[in-house]
Amino acid sequence: VAGGADRFIKPAAVVLAVFALIGGLMYLFEPSSKQEPYNKFKEEAKAPAEKPDEKKDSPSLSPTREAEEAAKTASPSVKETDSLIKKVANSEPAPQKNVGNLPRETLEHISKGMAFTEQGRFEHAEIEFEQAAKLSPNSPEVFAIWATSLKMQKKFVGANKRFAEANRLAPNDDEILFNWGMAKLEDGKSDEAIDLFQRTLKSNPKQYLAYNYMGKAYGQKKEYVKETDMYKKMLEFEPNF
Repeated sequence: VAGGADRFIKPAAVVLAVFALIGGLMYLFEPSSKQEPYNKFKEEAKAPAEKPDEKKDSPSLSPTREAEEAAKTASPSVKETDSLIKKVANSEPAPQKNVGNLPRETLEHISKGMAFTEQGRFEHAEIEFEQAAKLSPNSPEVFAIWATSLKMQKKFVGANKRFAEANRLAPNDDEILFNWGMAKLEDGKSDEAIDLFQRTLKSNPKQYLAYNYMGKAYGQKKEYVKETDMYKKMLEFEPNF
């Protein structure tokens, strides 16, 4: 079960990022008076952003322009959004977080930050997330998404700091707790990961993936009986997992 679940580690961890990226992109590329569906954005993203002769006149782009161009490229995580949501949300529609209610400018910075992260332009990504946090300092989603970006970069100290702030702003948010636990698991902090997964289940008893990754954390500690028990718990919710 643990081996079969490996493919969920990265997708589950970036779900928050996916939510924010989608919301930000929809705001970035919609007309001011009408919201366009995401499918239309994906079709538009396939078209070249500039004509070839225009690129010759501008061989280098500013960081802001680079983010706008990167945001138009559909990433693998974006393409698989529908299936990822179902997998992480216990086969139920994923709860819509408050990301969509953030100011437009905040969403733009989040979108650019995730685009830069996926392009490996981490210094630019950090600037964008800092700006988003300044604009919406009381938004746990902003800090959770920022933390996820840092986790993707293996910057666990910074990710832990942002997850802690997100948790302070929203102590009972099971998605934040779960993704924080995933970061701890990937960082090899088994006991801390187990604690966070237990808190996740206390907040949302139906989050069966927490049992799966808690099992992996026990496996890191070589406590194989407890590891197996966690997988059995998970299979009670999803027998075919």
